[in-house]
Amino acid sequence: MWLIKEMDIKKASKYSIYNMSELEKSDKAGCYYCKSIFDISEISETTDNGKTAMCPKCGIDSVLPDSSPFKLDKNTLTELNKYWF
Repeated sequence: MWLIKEMDIKKASKYSIYNMSELEKSDKAGCYYCKSIFDISEISETTDNGKTAMCPKCGIDSVLPDSSPFKLDKNTLTELNKYWF
């Protein structure tokens, strides 16, 4: 059973695309592929002409900023991972 509604899971994933401007408002981010939480200062690689962050831990573009309306914790990252991967 999902803790987050499917509709919310899809909305949350939109924060992982073209998210560099949203990350500028954040202190932390999390990757819903490897489920790591890290300081945004660790992000050094991007895609989409510098508009989408790549996870500094695994290199996947599944980075969720803490400025999104979704709680940045292991449960949220696990739910997103189960749905998308």
